[in-house]
Amino acid sequence: MKQRIDVGTDVARVGVWDASCADDPLPELGIGQLADVIAEDAKRGRVFLLQLGGDWGGSVDVYVDSSVCDEHSGAMERLPGKFLVSAPTGQIVVGGAEDYRRAEPGITSESSVVELPVGDYSVECYELKSGHHEYPDGPSFEEVKKDVGAEAYEYYERFNKGSSD
Repeated sequence: MKQRIDVGTDVARVGVWDASCADDPLPELGIGQLADVIAEDAKRGRVFLLQLGGDWGGSVDVYVDSSVCDEHSGAMERLPGKFLVSAPTGQIVVGGAEDYRRAEPGITSESSVVELPVGDYSVECYELKSGHHEYPDGPSFEEVKKDVGAEAYEYYERFNKGSSD
């Protein structure tokens, strides 16, 4: 089974956790204490978190009991490690880590939920290989440049690279 989820984060981390985690919200904690609680939850398979280089938004393909499809496997590489996530309700949330164990989610929604058989799951993550300039199922950078115009695209590139030219 494959399901595409639109994911966003304002804390530079995305995660996977059972939907029941909202029933046990985290108390107000300092950053260090919060990190300790989340690290302990990760060891117990309650949450998988992926640290990103910054805030992010985009599509994530979730595969359950299947491999990355051949059409995309050539452009992707697996990140090191395998991780455990327990799904006792048969519903996992895939989204911004700021909503983990939060009673009222701010960035995830019903569209962030994947239905799957109750159980424990091994999580593997893949990313676009270095040097690839086209995203699976999306336009190439040249197509985007053509659609938005060269000036807007060049501004975007300068802004993202931190250049003030």
